[in-house]
Parts: sequence; structure tokens; C-alpha cells
Amino acid sequence: SLRELLDNAATQTDQRFAAQPETAARVHQSIGESYLNLSLYEASQVQLEQALALYEQVLGRNSDEALAVIARLANVTATRGLTAQAIALYEEVIAAYAKRHGDAYAPLIVLRVEAADTLFGAGDFQRAAAQMKPLLDGPGAQSLSTSDQLDAQARYAGFLLWLGDLASAERMHRGALEGRRKLFGEAHMATAVSQLFLAGVLIEQARLPEAEQEATAGLAGVRRWVGPDDAFLAVAEAGLARLRLEQNRLGEAESLLVDAIRIRATIFGEDSSLLAWTRHQMAEVLQRQGKLKDARALMQTVLRVADKVDGPGNPWTLKQRLVLVSILRELGETPLAQNE
Repeated sequence: SLRELLDNAATQTDQRFAAQPETAARVHQSIGESYLNLSLYEASQVQLEQALALYEQVLGRNSDEALAVIARLANVTATRGLTAQAIALYEEVIAAYAKRHGDAYAPLIVLRVEAADTLFGAGDFQRAAAQMKPLLDGPGAQSLSTSDQLDAQARYAGFLLWLGDLASAERMHRGALEGRRKLFGEAHMATAVSQLFLAGVLIEQARLPEAEQEATAGLAGVRRWVGPDDAFLAVAEAGLARLRLEQNRLGEAESLLVDAIRIRATIFGEDSSLLAWTRHQMAEVLQRQGKLKDARALMQTVLRVADKVDGPGNPWTLKQRLVLVSILRELGETPLAQNE
């Protein structure tokens, strides 16, 4: 298999190119990118870190080659839910690029968009929104491709959703969706993802029939583009599961989340924030089904990860703790609920 070929190449690289560290760095970087294309994020991170160490040794940490790897590592660690590590890497490469190329440098703006998204994942909603807004209407925005502009718009709409500005979030998501339809067509993956994002806003507004139309179309679109083990499929399934929970179609929500959990556990590992959040959703389904002991056990697992990865003061962690408290109260375990 391709995975086996990459594993073999990874183990042989340092020995094969022992006298050529810069070449070894490029090989590790290439293998890391290949792992990334297979959604093997942990393996990708290992290879990129080896490439960075070699580039730093030969060319210096501030070299173009090392900075490119740092930028990719920031993205990989953010995807894995390692937000503190990702934010530090983003801050490093953003500062270096700004000094070297100026604020209108298109790759720098893309990195700032990704960094704002990572801050959002860390629960720092206000800071994320404040960093994203100038990237949409500032002078550097014109340096972005149309696709990157639409991506930034969709991400900013997500921030507005969690800040409670539902009207603005819906307007921006609809704009991103129409832009992607014009740019890519109705059947493209990016269009399907926009439909899922719009469905999320509509769910928050209790406009469930409209959300149904967008969410089901979005999931169908994603399934046309990816296989059964892809990370984007888990995103789509979790989004539709949220709608099914609101519709009280609990069996369907549970089935969708079982598969989303399987995918995220395989790709990201047990200590992933994304996996924890999906299990949080499952616990809410179990709670609604009256399976309170199962829900309690699942939320305790979720909180162990959240406290470890995100920290006890993170807004996402606090929200998860409130779910556990409500389950404990339903079980009549009031002292435990008060401790939480």
C-alpha cells in the first residue's frame, strides 16, 4: 500500500542521506506532505518535525525552507487539535513573513486566516474575530485569490455565529456559498462544505426545514468527493447529527455520530479536541435517549481530554462541563454536580 511505501521511505531516509542533510530534509518534508494528503496527521507531523530539525541545522530556522515547514506544521498541529503548539508556530512564521515580505504578502494573509481559526478553536473568540476582520476588508485582502477570500469569509462567519451575531453569520455564509457556486459549481466539495456551514446557522435560528435542505445536500456533496474514512465526512456527519438531535430523530443522530467518532478516533487519536467534541455530541444524544449512565461515562472521558488539551478555563471545556453537570443532576448525583 502507499502507507507502507511511505513508512519504509521514512525509516530509511536518514541513513540513506546521512551525508546530505539538506536532501534528507526535503525527503522528510515530501513524505510529510504525502502523509498529510492521506489524512495521516500524526505521521505527517513527525516527518515535518524531522525536516525542520535538519533545515534548522543546515540553513537556519529563519531560512525560507524552514519557515515553509513551520507554516505547514502549524496547520497540521491545528488540525490535530494541538492549539497551543499551533498558535506558537503561527506566531513565529507570521512574524518572520511580515518582516521579510510585508503585510500584503498573500501567503502571510492565508496564514493569518488559519491562525485566527486556531484561536477560535482555542476558545478565544473575540481575538479570533478581531484578527480576521482586517483580512476581509483591509488592503491585503486583494492579494488573496478568490477562493482564499471566500474561505476567509466563511471562517469569519463561523466566528460571528459563536459570538451570537446570527444575522451577520447567515449573510456571510450565504455570500460564501454563492461565491463558491459561481467559482466551482454546484457539485464541488467547497460548495457542499458551505451548505453545511449555512445549515449550522439555520439550526441556531430554529429554522429546521431550511437547515434540512442545506445539511442533506451538503452531506451528499461531501460523499461524492471523499471516501468513507475521510475527515471531511466526519465534519458532515457531525453537522447533520446536530440537526437530527434538534429534530428529536435520535437514532439517526446516534448512527451518524458513531461513524464520525470512528473516523476522528482513527485519524486524530484519543486526545483530539475534535474527537472530544464529537463524543460530547453523542453524550447529548444519549442523555436525550435516557441513557444517562452511558452519557455520564462519555462526558467524563470528554472532560479528561478537554482539561488536558484545551485547559479547564477554555470556553469549550466549560461548555462540556455544563453538559456533565446536567447529566449528573438527572442521575440525582447533586453533590458530584456541585463539585463540577
